[in-house]
Amino acid sequence: MRTRILITAFALAVAGCSGSTATTDATGTTAPATTTTTEPAAEPVLFAYSYAAGESFSYDISLDQHLTMDMSVEGDPGIFGDQEDTPSNIDVHTSVSGSVNYDLSDGPQPDTTTLHISGVFDNVSIDGTVDGQPATDEDLQSGTVPDLVEVPETTIVLDKYGRPISVDDTTVPTDSTFFGDPFSMLGGFSSGGLDQPFGPEFPDHPLAVGDSWTEELSQDIPDSDQAVSTSVTYTVTGTDSIDGHDVFTIDFSANASGVDIDLGEMFQALLEGFASMGDEGSTQEAPSIEFTVSLGESSGMGTYWFDQEAGIVRKVQQTYQVPMTMHMAIDSTEGSGSTDVQMSVESTVEATLGTGGASS
Repeated sequence: MRTRILITAFALAVAGCSGSTATTDATGTTAPATTTTTEPAAEPVLFAYSYAAGESFSYDISLDQHLTMDMSVEGDPGIFGDQEDTPSNIDVHTSVSGSVNYDLSDGPQPDTTTLHISGVFDNVSIDGTVDGQPATDEDLQSGTVPDLVEVPETTIVLDKYGRPISVDDTTVPTDSTFFGDPFSMLGGFSSGGLDQPFGPEFPDHPLAVGDSWTEELSQDIPDSDQAVSTSVTYTVTGTDSIDGHDVFTIDFSANASGVDIDLGEMFQALLEGFASMGDEGSTQEAPSIEFTVSLGESSGMGTYWFDQEAGIVRKVQQTYQVPMTMHMAIDSTEGSGSTDVQMSVESTVEATLGTGGASS
């Protein structure tokens, strides 16, 4: 049971990184957005969002999250607690269907909109295996399979080009992309990117079919010598029609560098604190602990179907991939051991604007 808690803590630690929106404790540098043009097929037009205060609309969504996880234990397995009900291999798909809702109101500045994103998951199901046995909903509910899918609930202030002004009342620096958070591209880890508006941040000049632009960010991680670099390239690839509406298709590809998160000192301090609360006169020493979570190089790709005339995304397909590892080692008077976890998460989202579109 204790190992299951450690696995869940590992998942939550990484999910916390991928969903973080803090911006005041890190310094980042943003490369200027670059635009390239290859034989435009039509007269360039300005791409912008036409959100109006008082409107609300929703997207019908389906999400498939493929989770694989392998865990090994060396040394004294008892140091991590009872291993009997802890799986060593998981290969499951979690499927979600429901809706994501956008409620719009005036932003605090001219040409800005406050966008409140919420969601309703009508159905959550699981398919796959746990230690070779068919997975069940009980595995998800009990935590045997980490539940990484979260219903979105956030408020974002945007300008008309989709650039964030603030996220949940936290101001995003004007020179920072990706909602002021280098981990935001990893939103697919916990929600498939549902906690951010569908669609790119557009440049403030006209675009035509064949045009591309790139957003890049390199940001230091507080209290470490590491930095996270993220890059997203968008390309207007063509035109299409959805329910009688003319749309542009915009493809994107995204990459984020890997990072190691050392949690050993934090857990060591906790263990020492618990040891100091023991019986008076006890000479038992707190165990030493190593705990490292590593996010590998992650990637994303997808397509937006953007209605330039209406200023809204009508359809989305996007996939994110995030590999992760965890290493924990404990050395104590009761025994020593180590555990290693390798995890991979791939989240694919399809979303279509509801047939009613925007409504007052």
